[in-house]
Amino acid sequence: MKNELEEHEGLEEEESGFMGYEELMEARKITFADIKEHLTGPVISTVIHIVLLAFLGTIIVFKAPEKAKEITVAMKKIEIPEIEPPPPPPEPPEQVEVETPTDTPIERPNMDVDVEVPVEDIKLSTLTEIDLPSILNMKVSNSALSLPVNPGGGSRRGGGGGNAFGNGTSIAGDLVGIMYDLKVTPEGTPRDGVPAIGYSTGYWKDIQDFMDAGMEVPTIKPWKQMPKKMYLSHLYIPNLNASEGPEQFGLADQMKACAFFVHYSGFINPTTEFRFAGIGDDLLLILVDGKIVLDASWSRSSHFGFTRSEPELYDTYTKKKMIFGTWVKPGKHKFDIIYGERPGGKIAAFLLIQEKNKVYEKGGDGRPLLPIFTTAILNDEEKARVASERWTIKTDGPVMGSASKLDIEKEKEIKGLEIE
Repeated sequence: MKNELEEHEGLEEEESGFMGYEELMEARKITFADIKEHLTGPVISTVIHIVLLAFLGTIIVFKAPEKAKEITVAMKKIEIPEIEPPPPPPEPPEQVEVETPTDTPIERPNMDVDVEVPVEDIKLSTLTEIDLPSILNMKVSNSALSLPVNPGGGSRRGGGGGNAFGNGTSIAGDLVGIMYDLKVTPEGTPRDGVPAIGYSTGYWKDIQDFMDAGMEVPTIKPWKQMPKKMYLSHLYIPNLNASEGPEQFGLADQMKACAFFVHYSGFINPTTEFRFAGIGDDLLLILVDGKIVLDASWSRSSHFGFTRSEPELYDTYTKKKMIFGTWVKPGKHKFDIIYGERPGGKIAAFLLIQEKNKVYEKGGDGRPLLPIFTTAILNDEEKARVASERWTIKTDGPVMGSASKLDIEKEKEIKGLEIE
């Protein structure tokens, strides 16, 4: 019965599919063999993947450097030839002394024959003027009147500016100045009817006679021509005592400071139409080709028939108003300035130029600020003297002097001067 019961229980267990406790506990045990069996595969797979990824990384990232090329340097010997020294200079030839033959007097027969030859008296002023072109004819400023005697700039006389009546040394283009004393004869004796001071009516007549005679020295005999010459490039005389005139000519001990005048002569060569403007105490006449183009004398009206076509509007440092002249055509002209003092006392004068149709800067009184007439570039000393009265005069205007040295030499010859 017991056996049957056990068999019956065993059958029940088999039929039900359940394990017993011991089997269950046995089945739950994990051995090293189990662990090894279960981990070997994954570990090997992981290692293989890591190695594979590392290998692939080297293929993508790493690039083997190129092998450096070998450079071969070869040394080559170069022979430098020796340079032969230049041959010595030839020896100078021996100087041979040549004896100068002594002068042997030779008796020549007398060939003088008395023959009368008619000689015609010819004046230099009647000779035909030969107008030679000048190599210095170029401009020194923007003005169409520019005719530089000194294209390099600066004064050709250097630092010296002379005085108000000119300079003791001449340069090409200068006007030659000669002073005349109307009170005495060429011998130095007093002229009949001419007082030592206060000479009036006869003064203007003497000036007219001078112009009528062609302003040539040989034809002027009633009064004395003073010996010293001055050379003028521009006319600017500030307010001075009349005694400064003879003094600046070096004649202070030879004449009184009244009844005198200075004649400046030369040539100008403007290249555009222009006119003069200025004032002179007492006498200032400007002549072009022998014709008066400006009478800027101190008197209210001209003593020489000159018509002042424009009203006198602008005051000057001389306390007189500025006077304008007539227009002058371009081209080469004979040019003369006559400046003088009649009774004595004070002197002053200036001469400016105005180009036609040119617009000028204006001063406070509305007057055009005109440049000073000049035949050469003014130096610093001359510019300072022009500015001494603090009445604005431009000094950067055109140079109008003749550039030909022959002109000034010819003028000296006409004046009976020694050519330097």
